[in-house]
Amino acid sequence: MGGIGAMGVALLLAGAGGILMLRGLGDYVLQEGSTAGAAIVFGAAMVVLSPFLWFWGRQIQRQDAFRRRHPDEPWLWNAKWAGGRIRNSDWTKVYHNYLIAAFLLAFPLTVFTHKQNTVEIRPARANRQAIVVSNNAAMYFAMGFSLAGAAYLIYAGVNTWRLVKFGASTLQLATFPGVIGGQLVGVIYTQHKVPASDGYHLRLQCIHRVITGYGRYSRVKETPVWEAENTMARGVMDEDMSRTAIPVGFRIPGYCRPSDVLPSRDRIYWQLQVLAKVPGLNYRATFVVPVFLTEDSTMEEEPAGQVDPVAAYRA
Repeated sequence: MGGIGAMGVALLLAGAGGILMLRGLGDYVLQEGSTAGAAIVFGAAMVVLSPFLWFWGRQIQRQDAFRRRHPDEPWLWNAKWAGGRIRNSDWTKVYHNYLIAAFLLAFPLTVFTHKQNTVEIRPARANRQAIVVSNNAAMYFAMGFSLAGAAYLIYAGVNTWRLVKFGASTLQLATFPGVIGGQLVGVIYTQHKVPASDGYHLRLQCIHRVITGYGRYSRVKETPVWEAENTMARGVMDEDMSRTAIPVGFRIPGYCRPSDVLPSRDRIYWQLQVLAKVPGLNYRATFVVPVFLTEDSTMEEEPAGQVDPVAAYRA
C-alpha cells in the first residue's frame, strides 16, 4: 500500500468509525438494540486508528522523496532519524497497547450489554417438552477477552505513567549513522532529572524480525542476532538538576547486518534500550537507531587509532 492509499484508507476509516459511534450513541440513548456499546467502542477504535494510518501514509511519501534525493544514503530516508536526533519509540508502543485493549474489550461489551442470554431450544427425548439451555459459552469467551483487554490496558497505563513521569527522551547521535565495523556514539537527553542509584544500563540489539502468515493467522517473530550491554556510572551533565544526559558508546562488529529501511516481512532493525533504577517507577526508554555500512566500516576487531569517547563514564 502506497502513501496515498494509506491516507485514503485513513479517511474512510475515520468516516466509518464516526458513523458507527453516532449510531451506537443513538441506539444507547433510545434504548434500541443490544450492541450499542460495541458499536461505540469499535467506532472509537476506528477513529483512533485513522490518524496512525494517515501519518504512516505521510511517512511513506516523505521516505520516497528522501530516497530520490539521497539514493546512496539510506539512513537519510527515514524522517525519524533526521539529523541524528531520535525520539524514544515508547509512545508508539503505548498507543498500540491502548488500541489492542479497545478491540479486546469491544467483544465482551457486546455480550455483557445484551438484554438476555442467547438461548437454544431443544426437545426433550422422553416427553418432547422444550427445555431452555442458556448459552454460557459466549459469556466465558467474553470473560477471556475481558481479562486480556484489562491486561493490555494496565500495561499501557503503567507505561503512560512512566512517560508522564520522565517525559520524552531524545537520543542525539554523534556517529550518524552507527557504523558496522565501527561505533555507535551519542547522548540520551531526558526531559526531567533521572537520579539513577546504580548507573545507567544500556543495551544495543540487532533484531531479526520475521512476519509469517496473513490476517488473523499472521505471526511475528523477533530474534536478537547480536547484542551488547554496558553501564554508565554517571551522566555527562550531573550538575544540571533539570535533566540528565546519558552517554552512549558501543563497538559494532564488522560481521553484523545493517538496518533495513524499507518495509518488509523479513527485516533487520537495531534497538537501543536504557534502564535506570529510581525510587518508584524505574526509568526506561527505547530507540530504533540507524546502523549501516559506510566508507568507515572495517572488519578489524580493534581498528588502529579508534578511541572510546565515553570511556570516562563507564562503570
